[in-house]
Order: sequence, then structure tokens, then C-alpha cells
Amino acid sequence: MTQSKYLNPKNDVAFKKIFGNEDHKDLLIDFLNGVLNLTGDKIIEQVDFLNPIQAPKTFGAKQSIVDILCKDARNIRYIVEMQISHVAGFDKRAQYYAAKTYTGQLERGEEYPKLNQVIFLAIADHVLFPDKESYKSDHLILDTSSYEHDLKDFSFTFIELPKFIKQEHELETIEEKWIYFLRHADKDREIPRIFQGTPIEEAYHTLERYTWSESEMLAYEDAALAIVDVENTLEVTNQKGIEKGKMEEKIEIARNLLAQKIDNTIIINATGLTLEEINSINNSLNT
Repeated sequence: MTQSKYLNPKNDVAFKKIFGNEDHKDLLIDFLNGVLNLTGDKIIEQVDFLNPIQAPKTFGAKQSIVDILCKDARNIRYIVEMQISHVAGFDKRAQYYAAKTYTGQLERGEEYPKLNQVIFLAIADHVLFPDKESYKSDHLILDTSSYEHDLKDFSFTFIELPKFIKQEHELETIEEKWIYFLRHADKDREIPRIFQGTPIEEAYHTLERYTWSESEMLAYEDAALAIVDVENTLEVTNQKGIEKGKMEEKIEIARNLLAQKIDNTIIINATGLTLEEINSINNSLNT
């Protein structure tokens, strides 16, 4: 099988090379402005990268590591996360990261007015919200009666890549073009004409596998293998959970049938349990 010309932009190493690199700040700025639909005085014109590793300030607290953390000229913080594996609790982790970034702005003795807005942008290669039809959802803190947006310091935007189904000829906005790039770049043989002359063309060139050094490719492959390991672990865990649930269901059926004095042969046929297992259940009912 022929290797693709372009590497997978969703890979942790590739994603950071495109969007977390001082040499490609223009890509991150274009991406954020496009996906967050920033216009007017909200447009980002320059960013400064911050340390993505946020060490705990108190002993025993949890360290947080994000993919990309930066701030603009107004000191607004942006967290960008690429999430490939479907790990439970990602929504909780998003809020934790945002809160950690928010409180981490203050040094000892500083006042609360120094706190600036935190915007969390997550791109997920799986479905996060099954009941939502759109591939993009924006989450704000609103007054439940008036829907006024008084508490402005937190916002969360989630992109669910599997829900994005537009084809190349249907792309209209900068947002749609970037999302298409993330979904399909590693499958393209050449740079689509619609991206030529745009920042996304530079992103494609950044992904050309033959321009990567040996050490960069090793890091890329390690990141890819790590995802496979996580997904295999999740699959085994889910399978064990399913099997445990089925066994508990069988035991409950057996208990009900034993309570009704049903013959063991019928219970064996109904549940698939062995006679030894049924006797053990029966003993537990009589103790």
C-alpha cells in the first residue's frame, strides 16, 4: 500500500507542528479566527505561546497538560485540544483545563480584576454529543431567564469531526475549509485547488512526510502507536464491562427463577449458567 504524501494532522505531533510552532503562528491565528468566527475588534492579530504544562500550585494537586496554550494582545487565553481517542469525561477535562488556566493567571497577592477570558477549543475525532446534529457547538454561561451573557470569562467550542460531511466543492467559510483539512489532509494526493494561495496550503506543506527529519518521524509514529494502545485498552475495558453486565443480568434472572422454585434444567437453558453457578446463587439466597 502506497504511503500518503501528507501525514495525519490529527496526530499529536503533527497537530502541534502546524498550530503550536513559532514558525507557523499565522496558521494558528487564521485557524482560531476562522473556527471561532472572530470579527471586528475580536480578531486575533498576534499570539504568544504559553507553557502548555501547568504545574499544580499546591502539593497533591493535579498537573494539567494541554496541546496548545496561547494568549492574544488583549491577554485572552486560548486552549486548543485535539482529541482522537473517545475517552470518558472529556467534557469534565475541558472545564478543568479552562479553570486551571483561568486561576493560573494570578500570582500570589494579585487582585481578581487581572483575570482574563479563557476560550477552550476542542477538536474531537469522535462524537461527543450524540443528540446534537451540528458538528460544532458553542457553550457559554447564560442567565437562564433572560439568556443574557453576563459572565463572559469562559467559553467552550467543540468540533466533532465525524459529523462534518461537506465535500471539497461545498466548502464556503474559512471554518469549513480548516475542518475539511483536519478530516481529509492525510488522504489527499495533492493540495486541493480551493486551498492554494491560502494559509491552509502552508499547513499541507508542513505535513509533507518527506520534509520531516528522522527524529520527527519517530515522534510522529510513537504518538500514533500511543493512540492505538489507548484504543485497544478502551476496547478491552468496554468488552469486559459488557460481559460483566451480561453476567449480572443472568444472575438476576436465575435468582428470580430460583425464588419461584423453577427446575434447575430450565434455569440452565434460560441463562446459560452452569449447575455449579446456579447452586452457588441458590446457596446465597438461603444464607
